[in-house]
Amino acid sequence: MTGFFQQISEDSPTFRQALLKSEKKRILGIVLFVLFFVLLAAVRIFALGSAMSRWGLITAAILIAFELGLLWAVNRALQSGKEVSQFAWYWTLTLESLFPASGVAFLSSTQLHVDYRPLATPWVLAYFPLILLSVLRLSPRLCCFSRFTPAFGYLTAAFFFWDGDSTQRTDLP
Repeated sequence: MTGFFQQISEDSPTFRQALLKSEKKRILGIVLFVLFFVLLAAVRIFALGSAMSRWGLITAAILIAFELGLLWAVNRALQSGKEVSQFAWYWTLTLESLFPASGVAFLSSTQLHVDYRPLATPWVLAYFPLILLSVLRLSPRLCCFSRFTPAFGYLTAAFFFWDGDSTQRTDLP
């Protein structure tokens, strides 16, 4: 099936244009979601006094900058008829997938018990929309890649909190 899509992509400029227009909408969806997430996090941090890390806002700004850079490349490719490099697609997919994982591992609230952080942090809620937006691609290889990177990222984030001896814990409520 990958060969079929690759052949259509190489043979049909109309298909490439439709693919790029689809990616443009997907990128805008990701930027809007991350902006909404930043707005909610900022309200929690500054208005409600949450102990969420403020570095999360900077992390989100970096992701938005990369997404806007990809949007610029897609717009340029739409105007010139050229391709966006495969490296750019895989790089941004990795960033999109690891954005919530980095929040779970490094930016969650220190007031949460360490055993509950991988599940109780708001960063977990960012996984679902980002995974859905990441698999909305017409490239089967990118879809397959997007299945594994979020899973690997979350497992790595959860392992970050694992102390190896959780069966002997007596301080859990």
